[in-house]
Amino acid sequence: MGNFIRGYAFDIEPDFDYEAEIAAKNQSNEDAVKNPRVHRDRTKSVSITDICVFTCMCPRMTYYSKVVGRPLSPETLLRMNMGHEVHEIPINPDGYEVSFEYDGINCRMDDIDMINGWIADKKTTSSKYNTVKEYPEKQLNMYRVIAEDNTKIPFKVKNLFVVNINSSSGKVSVLDVPIWNKELTIDFMNSVRATILEHTANRILPKGKSGWWCESCQYTDLCEVNLAMDPSAVEAHIGSDEVNEPDLINGD
Repeated sequence: MGNFIRGYAFDIEPDFDYEAEIAAKNQSNEDAVKNPRVHRDRTKSVSITDICVFTCMCPRMTYYSKVVGRPLSPETLLRMNMGHEVHEIPINPDGYEVSFEYDGINCRMDDIDMINGWIADKKTTSSKYNTVKEYPEKQLNMYRVIAEDNTKIPFKVKNLFVVNINSSSGKVSVLDVPIWNKELTIDFMNSVRATILEHTANRILPKGKSGWWCESCQYTDLCEVNLAMDPSAVEAHIGSDEVNEPDLINGD
């Protein structure tokens, strides 16, 4: 693939044999819908994924995932599994899937290099992109704040990269992500987090935003009639917020 990130390179030879696994997960998903589960209380904390989905996709997806918490749809599971194999290939084996905590926000970064100062995030896509999309630009800039300002393993970030992996051809392209003003990034994180927490705490349904994600959204029945709650389910929450959430950027 060439030396595209500080000397690191990897080859991807997709051999997706996931039909049986998808079928099993889809069945599990259907069973979960028939038998509503007790889910983790995600109403009191906000993740990087929450912020990205709220601002780049649909605010209601973030809201419903916290307040209602239904299982992922079969279509979403399919997209996730298509990218699973390539996400398992590390760019830097010494900085692969590293977990961080910052100001109550937990996240796990795909690949980092603390010596050379870069963060990379992998995205499976169905199209070739020559410019950085809004979602990874926001995501990686928030990662930069967390990497530099966390108290356990802080490091200076010099470069941000998004690694786009085509789900059809397996071809890889790497794009440099613009680095934002740090203070403005922190203000953005805090502002969106406060907005999300206000909506979830007071059960205020935010305005929705239509897009490709609507076709496979598990909350369409609630969204179409503007319901803030699922009338057929009883809220029950245990445990703590999820540290890692599925990558939802797949799509055009």
